[in-house]
Amino acid sequence: EEYQDKLIPRLGGLHTAMNFLKAIGDHMAGSGLAEVWLECGLLGEGAVQLVSSGKAYNKAMRAHKLTLQALWRLLLPTFLLFAAESDRECDDEVSAMATDDKPERIAELITCLKQERFRKLLKDFIGSKSDDVNFIFWWNYMDMVSILLQFTRAHRDGISELHLHFFSLMLPYFMRYDHLNLAR
Repeated sequence: EEYQDKLIPRLGGLHTAMNFLKAIGDHMAGSGLAEVWLECGLLGEGAVQLVSSGKAYNKAMRAHKLTLQALWRLLLPTFLLFAAESDRECDDEVSAMATDDKPERIAELITCLKQERFRKLLKDFIGSKSDDVNFIFWWNYMDMVSILLQFTRAHRDGISELHLHFFSLMLPYFMRYDHLNLAR
């Protein structure tokens, strides 16, 4: 009774993350991502099957992180071109910081990317691509991986509110890909 108001029951983070990895695998089925992982030597054939089914947590996290980074590298020039046309000042700041690998410049870039005007610019960029079905598909993948990474961070750091926030962002995907036990 003394702990009644102090304890918050929640599902295990690993179980939730592995189910979300399965949802990501369901989302990406037939997209060619598994073939890319095989061709580049990132994963073997057996590992690709395990990653797609949400079984190999460490391999899946590594593969999805590297894929997310590669997609951002491909997307950045297009975004910077859009930024140059839409908001020249923001484009100049981001371009200058993105090309410099010094740690202090990277910290400045992260601070810049958190600003509201950058978020609005990114939202406008995504809106401008809303007719491109291929972009939307891959953007959804990037969003899912970002949710997973932030959920993992919140769980590891013990930030309950953030943990619940990212779990709530996972719920529509659990429903979409028939992970009904977690959705309930």
